[in-house]
Amino acid sequence: MPTQVQLRRGTTTQNESFTGAVGELSVDTTLDTIRVHDGSTAGGIRLAKYSEIQSGDITAVVAGTGLSGGATSGDATVALSHLGLESLSDPDDDRIIFWDDSAGATAFLDIGTNLLVSGTTLSASTQTSLADADADTKIQVEEGSDEDKIRFDAAGTEVMNMTSAGLFPSADDTFALGASNLQWSDVYVGPGSLYVNGQKVIEDNSGTISISADANQNVSVQTSGSGNVELDATGTGLVSVKSTLQIEDGSNITNSAGNAIAFGSGLSSDSLTSKSTDTNLVLAGNGTGIVQVSDALNVTGNFTVGGTTTTVNSTTLTVADKNITVAQGAADAAAANGSGLTVDGASATLTYSPADDRWNFNKSLNATLIGNVTGNVTGNVSGSAGSTTGNAATATTAAALTTARTLSFTGDVTGTGDFDGSGNLATALTIAANSVALGTDTTGNYMTQVSGGDGVTISHTPGEGSTATITGTAIYNSSGTKLN
Repeated sequence: MPTQVQLRRGTTTQNESFTGAVGELSVDTTLDTIRVHDGSTAGGIRLAKYSEIQSGDITAVVAGTGLSGGATSGDATVALSHLGLESLSDPDDDRIIFWDDSAGATAFLDIGTNLLVSGTTLSASTQTSLADADADTKIQVEEGSDEDKIRFDAAGTEVMNMTSAGLFPSADDTFALGASNLQWSDVYVGPGSLYVNGQKVIEDNSGTISISADANQNVSVQTSGSGNVELDATGTGLVSVKSTLQIEDGSNITNSAGNAIAFGSGLSSDSLTSKSTDTNLVLAGNGTGIVQVSDALNVTGNFTVGGTTTTVNSTTLTVADKNITVAQGAADAAAANGSGLTVDGASATLTYSPADDRWNFNKSLNATLIGNVTGNVTGNVSGSAGSTTGNAATATTAAALTTARTLSFTGDVTGTGDFDGSGNLATALTIAANSVALGTDTTGNYMTQVSGGDGVTISHTPGEGSTATITGTAIYNSSGTKLN
């Protein structure tokens, strides 16, 4: 009888749990193959069946990147060794694989609330708020039906909200944007405007950044301490003042060195006033320069000129004042000696002399004089008939009267007298006998002789202006009546 030999046998599961002795064989009844045991490997080494190897020519299995194991003969085991993925088991659900750094291992990411996986898509379910544990700090949407507003709450207080129109605080003048110790680095604003307390302050106006205020509202740029307010056009542009520039009373305009400001091409102003009340306004040339007024100068107040020389270069000088004072401030007449007028180039002078208290002319005087002339006159006084009136008519001989002269009357009337102009001259004149011829040397009524006729008697003494008495004889008619 043939001898029957049976080896230890069992299913694949049973073999996997069995560790045989070195060189021991067992039969895998599930896979219909033999397992060779080495005394230490559970399940032993499975031998491939002919049907498993007849169509291939693999001589070795080599583990690649992220894998470990392999073999050049028999069964080859290749293990996954990439970030612990080999340790993950089927979660029996849709999961996302992520690296857990705190654990130093790969794990499945649990799908939290409001998230879902559909196929290969991760999406969030619709939520109306994102809140902390006690729900007093949150971001909330759709507080009302189709409100279309995002609300931001902090510590139970709504701070701000966002709509399609913009981002707004939830209360007026309540919440701050940044703080003194928590400042934003930069703020970028488009072509809109910046408003402060309801007033437009800054805007982009056609490429020009405008700082403005509402009507009747001031714009003040202030610093404190030693800080400066600087207007600096760093390029080729200008700092342009397009309205009236007013300097506060008591303040000055100086250059950076504290000196008077220099204007590039002149200063144009309708009015210049000293900075302080009752102080002088000084216009001074720099060095040897002069203060030049190119157009008409109208001085409505007092006009005082200092210095050593006053020069007037004009065609016509008109003075409306009735009196011109020279040597102002002279203590007495001696201090005013030599004061007057000089015509340059002609050496003509009109000067005052305190020695005899008079004006001295060094040139001839050609003038119309009205009134008395007191003093000596040297030279001739001339004029047309009727142009010289008053005592000035004797001015041609005035110089001769400084010596007494004898006036002699000759002819039919004779007499003498001395006259020096110091007073009136009274001289008795004598008319020569028979020197006056009636009708020749006299005028008026006169009679030389009146003669009587028949019946007329004349009584008369001849003489100029004499009266004659004529007496007639009475005539009577026959009846005795007087006829004449």
